[in-house]
Amino acid sequence: MNKKSKFLIMMLAIFLLLGLVGCGKQKTLESFLNELQLAEETQTDLDLKTTYQYRNETIKAVWTSSNEKAVEINGIIHRIDRDQQVILIVEASLGDKTMKKTFKVTVIADKAQEVVDKIASTMAMEQEENSEIKVSVDSVFLLAI
Repeated sequence: MNKKSKFLIMMLAIFLLLGLVGCGKQKTLESFLNELQLAEETQTDLDLKTTYQYRNETIKAVWTSSNEKAVEINGIIHRIDRDQQVILIVEASLGDKTMKKTFKVTVIADKAQEVVDKIASTMAMEQEENSEIKVSVDSVFLLAI
């Protein structure tokens, strides 16, 4: 075998090896994303990491949120008086391979806020009905403390 043939065989072997390694990373990412799950509904913060350890590999993750006022990219949620639908996308990378996965998450309404709003509206209605507000000395004393 001449030098040119040996060189071509060696280059072919290197390309095949690199292709197999690349396929392995792609399969690892696919498996990781298949196993990565988020709750469909939440009342608590989510665990959105920037790196994950998976099968002795470090996978980098970049999260995006369709509504960062409801779910920040670090997983902190903000509840309001109604349910909020949010789309979270993770872009996972291993070496030069990158894949994405989309999650639909509902941030459950903060019922405490509903109670506060009802009390506030009730108080406003009572104040409108009683245009004359009476303040006793005892209540002023309590407010001063």
